[in-house]
Amino acid sequence: MPATGPSLAPVLDLFAKCVVETEVTGQGTLSLGFDDGTRLSIEPDPDYESWNLTGSGIDPVLVGPGGETDWQH
Repeated sequence: MPATGPSLAPVLDLFAKCVVETEVTGQGTLSLGFDDGTRLSIEPDPDYESWNLTGSGIDPVLVGPGGETDWQH
C-alpha cells in the first residue's frame, strides 16, 4: 500500500531534482539516481501495479503485481 501523509515528507525533496540515472533490476525493482547524489529504490508490490516509468530518452516501462515487467517499446 502506498505511503501517505508525513511518511512521504522525505520524497517531497526530490520533486525539484533531476533524474540522471535509471536502472531496473531483479524482479521489477526501480532505482533512480538524482543530480545531487540521492538514490531512490522502488520495490514491486505483490498485489498491485508498482510503478510506471516514462520520459525523454527512455523506453516506457510498467511493472505490475509481483514484478511483472512490461517494456513498452
